[in-house]
This record gives sequence, structure tokens and C-alpha cells, in this order.
Amino acid sequence: MFLNTDVLVSILDYVNPSDLPSLCRVNSTFYQLASNDLYRHICYPDILHVCYTLLFWPDLAAKVRHFEIPHLNTASQRCWSTLSMIAKTLRSMTGLQSLYLIGVHVPSWVLQHCPFRVTTFSFAPECDTDLVGFLELQEHIQDLTLGSCNPNLVLKPTALPNLAKVKAQPSWHPRTSYLQCHIPRYITQC
Repeated sequence: MFLNTDVLVSILDYVNPSDLPSLCRVNSTFYQLASNDLYRHICYPDILHVCYTLLFWPDLAAKVRHFEIPHLNTASQRCWSTLSMIAKTLRSMTGLQSLYLIGVHVPSWVLQHCPFRVTTFSFAPECDTDLVGFLELQEHIQDLTLGSCNPNLVLKPTALPNLAKVKAQPSWHPRTSYLQCHIPRYITQC
């Protein structure tokens, strides 16, 4: 007796997320369906383990829609090889829709050459030219949260055409002409 795939997908809506890894091991059908839910939203403290997994299985990286790096605690986690691995992993997430890098010290160069177009983006480290370049390519961003900023960096007036909500440190407000002149009604201070 076999269940229709649509029925299995409906059942998975009620499965506890902690049970998804077990369901992935049942058979190939369950793996395909449960892995969609398992890898859709990733916020896992062991970033190296996540990056290794996603780089080894690019089909899983393509399933990620929400990615959050909660923290990089140790100096070894902030070393060049780890950051390079994070950059490669981000570039493999072609379907990413939201990215949260809040509370971590990830340099913005890890965002270079990323193929995704996010609608929600949160970034805590200081703004630099790499971040400005990334933002200017992200025409789908609707919700933007930024940490501190270099007051000499300004986005092009054509950047972020779909932006609806901005949450930024006060350093963005007085000196960033795009945010101040084009979307002042959306700005809220952190």
C-alpha cells in the first residue's frame, strides 16, 4: 500500500522538525520529501558541520530558503578557512530567500558572487564597499536590517527598488542619502 506524494507532503506539515532526520532515512521518497523541510530553514550552531554538508551535497544547498549564522564564538571559527567555507556555502544556496548574519563577525566579502536574490537580509558587522556592492545587486530585498556603517558609503539611488522596511543603526540615517531621501518613512532605529 502506497500513499500519494501529496498526502505525504501534507503529513510532513505536522511532523516535529526534530523527527525529520529520521524520516529522511526511511526510503528515497521520504528522503526527498523530508529533506525539503529539513533544509529549508537552517540555524545551527555548528556552522562548519552545516557548511561541509551543504558543500558536499549541492542539491541540499539548493533547498535552503532561510539561513542564519547564530554566532562564531572562537577565533578558529573566524579564521580565513572557515570564512572561505561560509562564502562557498553561500554561493551554493541558489534558492536562498532570507539571510541573517546578526551577532556574528562575518566580513562582507563572504557575500561576493552569491547567486541568490533575498527578500530579507540582516547584517550586523560594519558596512563596507563589499556590502554596498552586494546590496546594489539585491533588487528583491523588502526587509533590511543593518548594523553600523561607514558614513562615507552611499547606495546608488536605483538600489533596493522593492525595499519596504529598514532597521538600521543611527549612523545610517544622517549620512546615507539614499535611505534618508528615498525611503525615510520606512526607517526605524535599532
